[in-house]
Amino acid sequence: MECSKIQKFLFPAGQHCITAQPNKPLPYDYKFKAYAPRIFSKIRQAFGVSKQPFLHSICGKFNFIEFMSNAKSGQFFFYSHDGQYMIKTQTYE
Repeated sequence: MECSKIQKFLFPAGQHCITAQPNKPLPYDYKFKAYAPRIFSKIRQAFGVSKQPFLHSICGKFNFIEFMSNAKSGQFFFYSHDGQYMIKTQTYE
């Protein structure tokens, strides 16, 4: 089932990616997990969001911006460091 798939990304230190300083290599290893990656990829494509800038916004040693929510799930919500994306925590059940 497509909804249960998980894709893991690893961006090793020293690799060059799209950043504010494109000639500067990544200072750290970056890890990211995408849940239901094909489904969310299609949603991002429909809104014109490219993969590399998306991953740069949510990966790395940036501080996420936390905001309060009274969600019944009890999960935490954050914005990416640049305010472009909302992130919700998930727990194992």
